[in-house]
Amino acid sequence: MQTTTFRRRYTSLDDVNRILADRKRETYKLDGIRKISYDDKGKLNFEFLVRESDEFQYGIYSNDMIKEWYLPKHAFSQLANYLGVPIRLYDFMQLGREKLDNDENQLFLDNISENLELLCQKRLKEEEESKRLKHHYITVFDDLFGNFVRRISSEIYRPYEDANALIDTNANLEKINAEKGTNYHHRETYLSPFKLTSNFIDESRKLTLKNVGDTIKAGITLINSETKDSSYGFQALMFRLACENGMISEFKDPALTVKHMGEEFQLNTRKAFIKVLALGNNFAKLFLDLDRSKTISNDWNDIFEIPNNLLQMRNLEKRELIDIAHKEEYPFSGYGIIQALTFKSNHDSISDSKFNSLNSKAINIAQKVDKFNEWIPKRLVIDAEILPN
Repeated sequence: MQTTTFRRRYTSLDDVNRILADRKRETYKLDGIRKISYDDKGKLNFEFLVRESDEFQYGIYSNDMIKEWYLPKHAFSQLANYLGVPIRLYDFMQLGREKLDNDENQLFLDNISENLELLCQKRLKEEEESKRLKHHYITVFDDLFGNFVRRISSEIYRPYEDANALIDTNANLEKINAEKGTNYHHRETYLSPFKLTSNFIDESRKLTLKNVGDTIKAGITLINSETKDSSYGFQALMFRLACENGMISEFKDPALTVKHMGEEFQLNTRKAFIKVLALGNNFAKLFLDLDRSKTISNDWNDIFEIPNNLLQMRNLEKRELIDIAHKEEYPFSGYGIIQALTFKSNHDSISDSKFNSLNSKAINIAQKVDKFNEWIPKRLVIDAEILPN
């Protein structure tokens, strides 16, 4: 099975439930670091000295054993914090593979692993002498993304499983449909090694943007993480029918996050539903504002001139937007840039962090639609100045 950290999109709720049902999770107590090496696909593998535990860390069920797994940078950052080393060490190890021959690179990795082991044993000894410091545990998943480390943490690991989050959310939306006359249904789910994001569309609510020629449907997004990278909660969703691209709100409201432990779980879930549905009206206003979007020019290359206070992106990323815009025939406007951004975030193979970045940029543009309408590329200003009266 090929290991990947990119998100995957599914439109069938049955397919998602089947994938989640097949997922396996194992927990180990970290007792040492033995070796670092590259596998045949160029991924960094770590050999750990571990003891098998249960997922709630109530007991240890084995003697020390050596286990080898791929360690993505996401999980290495947690190991780095535990040992007190810089996260950029991961980048240096990858750079060594590019700059050194095989023997030199393995010697380089052996030196790093020896030093990490010294730091690990030092930390383990400190844990024995301290009531404050806690043991750390490695959580490994085996699923469609591969068998590798997803989390290294000292916290008691009691995740709200993605399968339960999805089933409960779907059931609660069906209740709301019956009570409120709405028509929520599952539209799509994005799965990554670290997060589940499920979009539910209300077919009874839509906005028509006559000027830009698009129709928007409102919805709700479920976000959950079995690796504790995000809490179980909800955000408002706007789904554009023209190209099936969605934008997720970023409301910083504690009421939208639900603790899955405790007697009031169902009540708090319902409160979060009600809250996000109310906030959805505010999110929808952004799209009504976008109907004022005007064409900036007929040349997408003018995107390189847009100032950073309107659009902050590297030139390589802007070239990717140009390619998407030409292929999909998007106009060069504030709304056209949003179309290209959301096309990339919804259709390309990207990580969770990349999606969050693209989604944030799209929301930022939606909030500045009038400033994009006012902005004029330099070449058009010059052309206007040299035209005869």
